[in-house]
Amino acid sequence: MSSEIKANKWSPATGTAATLGDSSDTFTVPSGVTLDIASGATIANSGTATGFGGENTPAFLAKFASSGSQTITDNTVTKIEMSQEIYDSGSTYDPTTNYRWTPGVVGKYLIGFSVYNEDNEIIRATGYLYMNGSVIYSNHGKVIEQGTQTAWCTPRWTWNGQSIVDVTDAADYFEVYIWIDTYDSGTAAVQDQNHTYFWGHRLII
Repeated sequence: MSSEIKANKWSPATGTAATLGDSSDTFTVPSGVTLDIASGATIANSGTATGFGGENTPAFLAKFASSGSQTITDNTVTKIEMSQEIYDSGSTYDPTTNYRWTPGVVGKYLIGFSVYNEDNEIIRATGYLYMNGSVIYSNHGKVIEQGTQTAWCTPRWTWNGQSIVDVTDAADYFEVYIWIDTYDSGTAAVQDQNHTYFWGHRLII
């Protein structure tokens, strides 16, 4: 059984609130129909909206803890352990064990990192963005020529980069690593919570 109601305006019978249909009902807006929402009107959604674009989430930003640093071994690719979450929209970043981001939602993402050094032992270094245990982006740089450093000049360098990546599996994950070369083959440190960070967010395309 079907019927059709035609009217130029529909309003609640009493008060200012009305309900459209019952639970599990489906209302279809046919192709070619325009829903014109006047300026100043509000559409409030407390359910699930699909096909309307979306938000740039999951998203996160992680840094070293306050005054934090990490010792890095010479000539060794080492994961950067950023333990302070500035924001994490869906609790998708692991700040305590693996220091990795697992968005958990298929899509395209913009992911970036920055690693800061203020240690005069480093000659050169490479920063890496890993996906599922493999390099997908790297940035290499030389800090200072050996033998040219002075007592009053401590070299400072930042390795950073970003990449657009396709997450095709909810289990895909990302990590930041760095490789260093020191003057004496000893250890050095990356540091500073304001310059060492790891971030990412989903792209709406």
